[in-house]
Amino acid sequence: MRTVTTANQQFIESNRILTGHLVAFNLFNTASNTPENFYITDFHNDITYDGNTYEALGHLLGISNLDQSNDLQVQKVTFTLSSVDGKYISTIFNYRYISREVNILRIFVQEDGTIVGTHKIFTGKISQPNIKHNPDSDSVVSVSASSYLSDFDRKANRHTNHTEQTQRFPDDNFFKPFGTVNRDIVWGRET
Repeated sequence: MRTVTTANQQFIESNRILTGHLVAFNLFNTASNTPENFYITDFHNDITYDGNTYEALGHLLGISNLDQSNDLQVQKVTFTLSSVDGKYISTIFNYRYISREVNILRIFVQEDGTIVGTHKIFTGKISQPNIKHNPDSDSVVSVSASSYLSDFDRKANRHTNHTEQTQRFPDDNFFKPFGTVNRDIVWGRET
């Protein structure tokens, strides 16, 4: 169950609310063979939170499907990035993105720019990007992500049994004796 802290609740009830979103995502740079973190916000100026600076260059255009519920379900979210300078298009093409981590926080900010509180609204993994190029206007990159519960829907690739082992390695009989049951077990008395 998600809860809002008392300080955040008081701030919300004061009707002097400035809110925004912080999106942190991780991609793997194949050229340098290192992971790289990206921090963006839809707030009107840069935000420093938890030692990271979230850029407010207008790249974060929107976040969709941020439906929250008490049910245990696979949540999917899509955030849209502008590619005015081509930064995110080249990043998506040159970096590995599948199953890389995404965190989205809602922030509560005072008028002077001080963060009063944060509330994590999504944690998951990137499932797919989508690049829409429009020659008459800006191109956009939509990045879809699924919560960690999506792993529960995934089927395992292999089983440790004799049948699947011999499909890959025909001469391997390591798993052959496993799974056989001794039918002469009699419970509750001595043999």
